[in-house]
Amino acid sequence: MRAHGRASRAGRPWPSACGRSCASSPASRARSCSTCRARRAPGPDTPAPPRLVAEWDNLLLSHVDRSRVMSEVHRARVFTANGIVRGTVLLDGFVAGIWKIERAKNNAATVVLEPFTRWSKADRLGVEEEGMRLLAFAADGEEERHDVRVL
Repeated sequence: MRAHGRASRAGRPWPSACGRSCASSPASRARSCSTCRARRAPGPDTPAPPRLVAEWDNLLLSHVDRSRVMSEVHRARVFTANGIVRGTVLLDGFVAGIWKIERAKNNAATVVLEPFTRWSKADRLGVEEEGMRLLAFAADGEEERHDVRVL
């Protein structure tokens, strides 16, 4: 490349959803790779699914301005006075509560959810399902019981 000078932006390959540089522009990339065609971004009106974001997640740590994902009113409940960053619940991409896993001596694990405001029934069910998926991954011991509790 040095012999020919700097490459223009149009001449550089674009990374794609399949992990390859399968084309030189976003438009041709979507046409050229079946994996890329299958992974098109959802429309702007599509709500983001509920997510449980881990403690110390980069989503909250790496931004100077967190107002795109969290209200300043709830900051003290997520970032504690002694520097702990709690696990957060995202509803439609915005922090709507905190969560933690509690383990009991009777071989049970429970995701405890603490909403910042009242959640709709659909949001609550979505977050509870996400909590059960988390427990299946993080606390899947032999004969362990799982539960989700909303405070």
